[in-house]
Amino acid sequence: TTTTTTETQEKGEDEENEINLPAERFIPEIKDEVMPITSAINRIEQQQQQQSLPASVSSMSDEELADTTTIPGWEFIHSPPPRDSIPRGSLIGTVVSDKMQKTVNVAVDRYRIVPKYGKRVRYTRKFMAHDEHEVANAGDVVLIVPSQKISKHKHFMLQEIIKKSGQL
Repeated sequence: TTTTTTETQEKGEDEENEINLPAERFIPEIKDEVMPITSAINRIEQQQQQQSLPASVSSMSDEELADTTTIPGWEFIHSPPPRDSIPRGSLIGTVVSDKMQKTVNVAVDRYRIVPKYGKRVRYTRKFMAHDEHEVANAGDVVLIVPSQKISKHKHFMLQEIIKKSGQL
């Protein structure tokens, strides 16, 4: 049984050596293509070691958490819109009707969690918004901002189309 184990170990080592051999030994034409990839991988590994970021946020101290540059991935997750770009009282909704002249009907969804059941309930309210150039179509996601009363039911203006209907 000892020789069998040794032979199996030697075979396993031979297989590992064959797998780990560099590609330029077998195919000399791709040597130039393999080396830049290997050097790029090595460079990325060195950069990761130099950054020395903590393993998880839960192990970070309060001082490290106060400085957002030390939190890994913060720049990808936390990117709120600038305060100057969105006016106070503005709403985001979906255009449900554009049949009127220079007016669109926008449905704004709001969500509330019912405390007793923990279920999320959607509340939809429709607002009429002034669309001066008649650019919005049904299904568009738009940003509407409050304005002075334009008519009996219209007190919002269309500021921008966030996403056209039919586009991802």
